[in-house]
Amino acid sequence: MLKLFIYLLVLILKFLIPRDKNLVVFGHRAGRRFGDNSRSLFVYLNKKVKTKKYIWITKDKSVLKNVKKMGYISHYYKSLPGFYFSIRAKWHIFDCTEGDINEPITKLSNNINLWHGILFKKLKKHRDNSFTKIIFKLTNFFLKKYIVYPNRSYSKHLLSHFPNNKFKLVVSNSPRNIFMYNNSIKELNYLKTSKEKRITNYLIKSKKKVIGYFPTWRFNGMEIFPQKVKYSKFEELSKFLVKKNLLLVIKKHPNSFVEDNHKLYNKKLEKVYKHLSLLKGFYLLDYDVDLNSIMHNCDLLISDYSGAIFDFLITKKPIILYTPDIKDYAANPGLNFNLKKIKIGPIVKNIDTLINELKKFSKSSITYKKKYEKNILRFKKKIFSDDECFKNIVKIIN
Repeated sequence: MLKLFIYLLVLILKFLIPRDKNLVVFGHRAGRRFGDNSRSLFVYLNKKVKTKKYIWITKDKSVLKNVKKMGYISHYYKSLPGFYFSIRAKWHIFDCTEGDINEPITKLSNNINLWHGILFKKLKKHRDNSFTKIIFKLTNFFLKKYIVYPNRSYSKHLLSHFPNNKFKLVVSNSPRNIFMYNNSIKELNYLKTSKEKRITNYLIKSKKKVIGYFPTWRFNGMEIFPQKVKYSKFEELSKFLVKKNLLLVIKKHPNSFVEDNHKLYNKKLEKVYKHLSLLKGFYLLDYDVDLNSIMHNCDLLISDYSGAIFDFLITKKPIILYTPDIKDYAANPGLNFNLKKIKIGPIVKNIDTLINELKKFSKSSITYKKKYEKNILRFKKKIFSDDECFKNIVKIIN
């Protein structure tokens, strides 16, 4: 009953307070982070398309402080300005859910869902009923709602995750993928936080081959080396990395950070993460570091069923598919692509085989890259209809 009252109140306020066509609000990750596609588009618009007023709405006071420090407008979602600007904004832009900004207001506003990753894994289909179909048909007369995906053919499994008629598709590359097209520090610096700039500079100055290990999330919350691995194996890997002048950069899935407040957060992974942070040759990223701001600096990617793989295809650099639990994962939640058929990299199922692949890479990174380069390029062309990361989205806002 309270929820219904809130929505009714928001609806009344939306009628009473006129919308400002030059006002756009943004949010990300239930308001907890300043990151991903929302951040890339927000910063780009503030720097390159200064035709409107762009405001970041957050539920985290530290994010609020940091965004303001960067010179952008930001408001706490429960503050009077945060509420007022959210009500008035013509567009609400997010990449997880409407709760990234202010759920009842965003649901009753024009919005663009940038989405947070291209899907290797399957999503549950939404079970439509006659009531929801009617509701979204009616709202389409008053509200504009879009979702962004890079390929029309492969968008069907994403669209089916939502109620029928909820979103119209916008075919566009992800805003965050601008990082994948340009390795120039100067060109990309404006999109990075000061922390990400420091990490980038460190990686470059280290003069090491950088390997990124970015796996997807599991329901048990144990995605880093998902099979049981003895700590002695981590030490063996550490010695190898140091000897070969390699640096393994690791980031857990956002769900697995305590800061994310996810209901399935697993403390056990924290122990693994902490142990790796104490070993040489490993460099672990924090929750607030945006993955793509660092991933483009990697010379090799290790992943499994993560959307990071698709983003990394753009670089044409080599990929190792580290999938010790592939049978279980293919069964639940399921995969949209057969790893054996796409042939974009070697499929390894244990840490010993992974180390052997890293040995091949360290011996000749050029030879290693060439082995799968054609397949990577072919798959990249299949996924990305367009290299443009902003144009089609900006058209809608304007």
